[in-house]
Amino acid sequence: MVIEEYKLKNKLFTIAKVVGLMGFYVVTLNFFAFEGDNFLSFLAKKFELNFLLDNSNSFTFLLSYSFVFIGFLCFLTLVLKFVLKTNLAGIGLFSSPQNILFWQGTFQGAFLMFLGSVLMFVLGYLDITEIQFSLFDFLCLGITFLLVAIHEEILARGILISLMNHAFKPYISLLISSLIFGALHLFNANVTYLSFVNICLAGVWLGISYIYKLNLLFPIGLHFGWNFFQGPVLGFEVSGNTTFTILKQQLFGSSLYNGGAFGFEGSVFAIPVLVIGVFWIYQKFAH
Repeated sequence: MVIEEYKLKNKLFTIAKVVGLMGFYVVTLNFFAFEGDNFLSFLAKKFELNFLLDNSNSFTFLLSYSFVFIGFLCFLTLVLKFVLKTNLAGIGLFSSPQNILFWQGTFQGAFLMFLGSVLMFVLGYLDITEIQFSLFDFLCLGITFLLVAIHEEILARGILISLMNHAFKPYISLLISSLIFGALHLFNANVTYLSFVNICLAGVWLGISYIYKLNLLFPIGLHFGWNFFQGPVLGFEVSGNTTFTILKQQLFGSSLYNGGAFGFEGSVFAIPVLVIGVFWIYQKFAH
């Protein structure tokens, strides 16, 4: 009985820490994002750099996100020191530096996104209307989406799963972290109920390898490959964000099928693609 009471208290205390941590996270990143935008606006007006006011500009997008990433690094430093009391290796980053895992993840993420877009194309919900290329935009967006992948995987998998594993079984930690991951995307433009469900499912896909190997390189690669090919390469919005794209596309039919203004993650076709990804990773890492 005493053991059961201790377990319950431990779970409640862990949930309270997660809630407090996420509150601190949202406040910290919003502060850095707000101050970053103010700084870019100041530079634009002071030196007549009007491109810094254009959120669709790839370089501006990178600069703007850099402030968010700096805010995350401050948050991460405090969490590692005072909450988890460990280092980056302790949450699975560079603990066993196998760079091949990153590239394997990148390949799978890109392949599954390509598979989903081909499915939409064959069924008549997507067509390619133009091809363009800008090396500068390509590099800026590559860096940006790599930072996004590092940021979100350290948070949702490295921090949250590591924290909750002290009180919950790994699969429960994975489920809760995936729900939180989905909830964070509710702040994005053009979000729908379906896109929320798909982002939560993507959280399971991104995190299932982590509960077996406790290595972040593979999910970082997955996240990067999925986002980069979704937006800059194939022309979808990325979770509601518009970027420069190599392929210009035209969508047909209902947003239920083509994803609409949220991107591929707002489409029902994301569900079978992500389920395939989950089983693919389970077969690779669970045995």
